[in-house]
Amino acid sequence: MKELIAKYRQGFSKGQTPVTTIHDDGEIAFSILRLLQGETRTFCSTNEWAAVHFDGTVEVELDGQTYANNRTSLFDEQPFTLHVAANTPVSVKAVTDIEMAIIETKNDNQFPSVVYKPHRIVLQEKGKDLAGGAMRSLFRPITWDVDPERQAKLSIAELIGFPGCWPVFPAEQYASSFLQHFRFTERKGYGHLELGEHLHKIRSFDTVAIPAGAPFAVCTAPGYGIYSLCILRGTPSTVEYAKDHEWVFNPDASFWHPERLLV
Repeated sequence: MKELIAKYRQGFSKGQTPVTTIHDDGEIAFSILRLLQGETRTFCSTNEWAAVHFDGTVEVELDGQTYANNRTSLFDEQPFTLHVAANTPVSVKAVTDIEMAIIETKNDNQFPSVVYKPHRIVLQEKGKDLAGGAMRSLFRPITWDVDPERQAKLSIAELIGFPGCWPVFPAEQYASSFLQHFRFTERKGYGHLELGEHLHKIRSFDTVAIPAGAPFAVCTAPGYGIYSLCILRGTPSTVEYAKDHEWVFNPDASFWHPERLLV
């Protein structure tokens, strides 16, 4: 499987578009679902299954209950997410045109279904007082901090990087495979993802498959905010950072500033 999947830069078609499959090295199936107003789609996967609402007004039926959500901005609004065990029926209805991310991974463990409503997500601001604010980001841990006793394997979060910043730095590496799906505040926006010694230019609708144990870092160009849907098969407690650069986590660390501006 390619590390950078960049063939959808013009956007996704109506229906369900597979980006990765469960048979790929990362064992994560990731797709984008776009339904027109009034359309309905029913799911009952043999895998652990999750859906993150991106855009529009949606109604879902799960375990005999109906839930509704409206979202118009990935950057300014909190996510609405479903997370269920294998063989759990879910019905999705598009009240308006909608877009959702669908995520699956192999897992025979049973666990209770969970609906993560926007008000349940504890927004975390990161990097404001580190490295002169150059690492500033917003982190939304959807299932990221899930109880390990729950028997789920998918760890899902949203990460928002401020324009011109490095929302992922120092480079992180996990013991499990990792997917990142990107959007920018403008279609012409872009950023870069370091994967080991390789550099990928990333744009809206790109997905990067990060192998287990591979270090990666992310930055975005000045003027363009970056959105990343982060998907890990495993637990985030396995994260390690590039040791040469861990000093930036110290808010009192000293680093070079010009003593005066040149005129």
